[in-house]
Amino acid sequence: MHFCIEQINNWNSRYNNDLLNVYLIELRKTKVPVELIFLVRKDNNRIELGYRILDIHWGRGYCSEACTLLLIEYFKRNNDNVYAETHAENINSIKLLSKLGFKEIEYSWEYNCREFQLEKTQFSM
Repeated sequence: MHFCIEQINNWNSRYNNDLLNVYLIELRKTKVPVELIFLVRKDNNRIELGYRILDIHWGRGYCSEACTLLLIEYFKRNNDNVYAETHAENINSIKLLSKLGFKEIEYSWEYNCREFQLEKTQFSM
């Protein structure tokens, strides 16, 4: 839980009023925190999806399920594209974004990261 509180405080100070949604995802039965997901409006006015999942919960589909639900709710009320960035070597994150319907739009050699975009028409609700 300490990790989650620390991460939320970090995002609040970093994004201030541009943090649109933050959710703490817990296991249903035990209420053990698994991950955090969020949507933020970046400086360039783009909406970005972010997530942090504890490594002991990787590969169990929690992030996919939570991100899908968040995107469903977002696209019910908005038509703006959603963006995401990940390190170039983060294969699990790249697979997740592809599964959600994101398309890679840019690679940054300077930061060694990939940028993805999801249009409402690409997302299967």
